[in-house]
Amino acid sequence: MRTGYAISLIFSWSLTASASSHFTLKDNFVGWDFFDSWKWETMDDPTHGRVNYVDLPTAQHANLTYVTDSTFVMRADHTTKVAPQARGRDSIRISSIASYNDAVIVLDMAHMPEGARCDQIVVTQGDTPTSNECDASANSNTGCGVSLSNGASFGGPLNDRGGGVFVTRKTRAHGVQTWFWGQDDPSMPPEIRAGASSIEPGSGWGQPSASFPMDDCEYDSHFNAHQMVFDLTFCGDWAGSAFATSGCGPGTCEDLVNDHPEEFKGAYWTINAVRVYTPDPASNTLLGFLALT
Repeated sequence: MRTGYAISLIFSWSLTASASSHFTLKDNFVGWDFFDSWKWETMDDPTHGRVNYVDLPTAQHANLTYVTDSTFVMRADHTTKVAPQARGRDSIRISSIASYNDAVIVLDMAHMPEGARCDQIVVTQGDTPTSNECDASANSNTGCGVSLSNGASFGGPLNDRGGGVFVTRKTRAHGVQTWFWGQDDPSMPPEIRAGASSIEPGSGWGQPSASFPMDDCEYDSHFNAHQMVFDLTFCGDWAGSAFATSGCGPGTCEDLVNDHPEEFKGAYWTINAVRVYTPDPASNTLLGFLALT
C-alpha cells in the first residue's frame, strides 16, 4: 500500500573510456560530511510533490536532520498538519557539491523510509534534457522489474534486518550494474563492509542484482557529469496519480499528506556512509599501454 510519497535518493555522473577494474576511494561521506559537502536545496519539487524542502538551519531547528560521528539522519516532518495553502510537508532534498565521472558508489544504510502505505525509490538521474534516469532500488518501474534473491531489500523488511548496502558501478565499459547485501548477510564482501581504500568491482561479489550493458545505447549523449541527490517527497507526478488505486482509503494523496502527520513517522533515512570510488590511475595507465601494443 502507498502513502503517495516517493524518496529518491539520486546518484549521477559522466562517462569516460576507462575500463579499469581497480577503483580507489575518492570521497567517504560520513556524519558531519553531509552538512559540509552537500547542498541543501529549497527549490520547488521538480516532480510537483506536496513537499516543502527546507534549508539546513531550518532542518536542524525542527529536528529533521542530525548527525553523529558515524551516522547521518534526514527525515520528513511527522508532527504537524499542513495548511492547504502551504507549499507542502517539510522535508529535505540534498545534492553533493562534487560531481563524478566513471565511479562505483556504495550506499551503506541502517534505515530507509517506510510506512504502512509508502513508495520509495533510489535512482541515478541526469540534470540535462538528454540525460536518463537509472533506478538503483525501487518497488515499481515502467520497464522490466528486478527481483533480488538474497533477502529483503526494501522498506520495513529491510529495516528489520538492520538495513543494507547497495553498490552501483556505472561506467562506459560495463554499463550499469548493482549489487545488494543486507547488513546481516555473511556473504557481503569484506572490503565493502570495511569501507576499504580500494576495491575491485565484481571480484568475488557474485552475480549483480541487476546488469544493464550499454552495447546498443548512445551512452555519452545520455549520461553526463552529475551530482548525487537524496530526495524525500510526497505525492507528485507518479505517486499522486497512483494513489487513487492504491487502496489507501478515501480522499486524495494531498489530503493524507496534509492531515495525517503520523503516517510519516517512519519516513527517514539513517545513512552510515556514502563512498565514491573512481578508477585507479595506475590501472588506467597500464590499460592504455596495452591498448597500444
